[in-house]
Amino acid sequence: MCFTKGCSEYRKSIRRDKLEGDFEALLKDLKPAANLFIMAFEMFRDLWAAKEQSVEQDKEAIQRQISQIERKSTQLLDRLVESEHVAP
Repeated sequence: MCFTKGCSEYRKSIRRDKLEGDFEALLKDLKPAANLFIMAFEMFRDLWAAKEQSVEQDKEAIQRQISQIERKSTQLLDRLVESEHVAP
């Protein structure tokens, strides 16, 4: 139903198949401008580069954490070996 006051179709039913068919025809006629594709491509490329940089930073942080854990693990093992006290 159309609920726009002043419309010639106000409070009249519109068949679903006609409405959907007209909408489909409207969508087929719509074509985005070429510069829209260029702008979208550039936006996605910039977003991808930012994600790559973020992943690289995360990777470096994880590698630093691994190095710290390995260093602490080695220190702990060295202390255990050097310890004169043996637990019963």
